[in-house]
Amino acid sequence: MKSNGKIIYKLLSRKILYGFLAFFLLLSLILFGNQFFLVVNQSIKQGLLSSEILPLMFMKYARDLPFLFSLSFILSIIYTLNRMYKTSELVVLNNAGISDIKLFRMILPITFLVTFIVSIYSIFSVPFVKLNIEQFINNAKDRPEYIFFNEKVFQSFNNDSITFYISEIEKGEENDNQLLSNVFLYYRDSQRVIVANKGLKEHLNSGDVILNLYNGKIYDNLNLSSLDSQSITTFNEFSIALFEKDKEDTLNFGDSPEIKGIFKLNPEENKDLAEIFYRISTPISLLILSTLSVYVSKTNPRSKSSYALGYGVILYILYYNLIIYFKTYMEGVLEYNIFLTLIPHLAFLSLIYIIHLYRNNLINFK
Repeated sequence: MKSNGKIIYKLLSRKILYGFLAFFLLLSLILFGNQFFLVVNQSIKQGLLSSEILPLMFMKYARDLPFLFSLSFILSIIYTLNRMYKTSELVVLNNAGISDIKLFRMILPITFLVTFIVSIYSIFSVPFVKLNIEQFINNAKDRPEYIFFNEKVFQSFNNDSITFYISEIEKGEENDNQLLSNVFLYYRDSQRVIVANKGLKEHLNSGDVILNLYNGKIYDNLNLSSLDSQSITTFNEFSIALFEKDKEDTLNFGDSPEIKGIFKLNPEENKDLAEIFYRISTPISLLILSTLSVYVSKTNPRSKSSYALGYGVILYILYYNLIIYFKTYMEGVLEYNIFLTLIPHLAFLSLIYIIHLYRNNLINFK
């Protein structure tokens, strides 16, 4: 009997693992495609550089990996067991004495493995990923709009204090660098005009943006009536700092609990305590939903249609929305109540218990 149990365990584990990989790849494509449109739209509004779009997409994808892992695994359990009910494999096993509880015990090792991976990642890695996302967005907000040039158009920035005109723009060797031809700059406050035959807008790794001009002239004090006060300077190369990143403020994003490491969260603060329970809730919910999936997947082999996967998605969305709702609610209360944070978990544990009693004919709703 133990030998048969090992065979069934290996069969279930292999099928669930294959299903998990299939759902994970499918959901990853959907999520990544969605992030592509969101980040491109964000880049237009917030002024992201082209070299920042792809890294930001990957970071947002990495931020959502715990949910992707959880949903993929839950759907894999439902799909695998549901298919085995359709082919009467699990019907035979149920008649042989393998109950729903024993069935869950068989998939418990792989469930614990996935839960452990999700726990480590959501508790320790997600805050770091969120911090990097905040850095990208913060850099884009701080970056002035006058580092984005258009050709053959007079562009005025900083309340018309600076005017640019560039006759031709070509993409440089680096992603966001630009080769410029016939550059004209006018500074209204200092009455300075700079013209150059060639230019290079260079984005440095430090985040600074430099405008290098070649073979040009600088005209100072043009509007003064005295010609003696005016000056013309010829240069072979002249550099202008369009944007200098403030190194001291790079990591200063306030006291948001979402980007704090787990050991930096203060349990005496409501927001920090709510964040702690939120991170712990992700692996707990995975265990509870995995158990519930065993019951949701059960179906009649003679039934032509099955909505088990749909029920799984609905339960998943409902569960995580409850977690987020109570997290948000507890952040605003004066006195933290741990019981309210546990309501989503207790509700779904109660649902599992009720379904178990109903399936074993211990209660009847008729």
